[in-house]
Amino acid sequence: MKNLLLMIFIGLSSQVFAFQETLEGGEISYNPEDWPKYTLKLSPDGTLQDIFEAGLRPYRIPGEEHSSLMFKHCHLKVETPNGKLLPSIEIAYAEVDVKTAGLARLATKSQIPGLTIEQAKKRMMKWLPLISKTEEELDAFLIIVSENFLNYDDRDFGKAPEGFSGTFYGSHGESYSIGLSKSWNANYPLQIRLFINWKLTLKERLDLTLDPIKPPAGYENVSMEAPEHWGPDSAATIAKWRGEDIGDGTGTEFKMRPPGWEPGQEETLPPPKREPKPKIVEKKTPEPEKKSSLPWIIAGVLLLGILLLFLKTFKGKSKS
Repeated sequence: MKNLLLMIFIGLSSQVFAFQETLEGGEISYNPEDWPKYTLKLSPDGTLQDIFEAGLRPYRIPGEEHSSLMFKHCHLKVETPNGKLLPSIEIAYAEVDVKTAGLARLATKSQIPGLTIEQAKKRMMKWLPLISKTEEELDAFLIIVSENFLNYDDRDFGKAPEGFSGTFYGSHGESYSIGLSKSWNANYPLQIRLFINWKLTLKERLDLTLDPIKPPAGYENVSMEAPEHWGPDSAATIAKWRGEDIGDGTGTEFKMRPPGWEPGQEETLPPPKREPKPKIVEKKTPEPEKKSSLPWIIAGVLLLGILLLFLKTFKGKSKS
């Protein structure tokens, strides 16, 4: 029995140690299948205690130590204050805005370089009932993305400028927004993102402190210093980890390429298909016709003739 308990303790310790190694810049896996799984049980007010009790170990973002935290590389299920368990989402990194009154916002980003059309649909299907959208609406959006992964959301020329997302609300005023957005990669064109916003007053949102965020009660000895690799992962870093050739470091190997691209082909993308703008025909105001001065000349001549005739007649009468 003692041996069994010891084995369980060693197993749990190894998992925690592996995660701490990741936070401290040790062995890092960029394969989502290797990432640990957590369940975040939210209290009615949403507190930093909730995050720590889930097993997550967020760290302070350099330069924003008084207001922002980050954690990376995990699968997360969120349990709402009323006990509803939301679908699991893989997180490449997440940012948490913290105020004196409690949590203000949690924003996540899915894996790098992104999701294929099929992966995006599989993950989004679980969320459709929560945001009151149908599979047909999702399919229509995915078709638009597959036709033009770069410009489908262009305000002027795109067919889906609003993207694909929805929002639902919890029992304590908090809101949950889930949606698909652009990842700027031809072969992995989408990413799924989750946003949680807590209901705070304007005063609470503006209430900032200049002191670094401290761990909650019971976790005072846990370090919240940012690890070496604290920021979002770059495509070049992930490619290097996978053993792929990263070339001369100029980033040319990571240009966006159209689906079906193979080495040796032209690397530049074809110009996006855009509907031509309607030609605006300027209406020229017709210039007013210039009136001829001939009638005035004729009238002047006649008037002068009449005047001379009148003078001649007047002089004749004067002589007589």
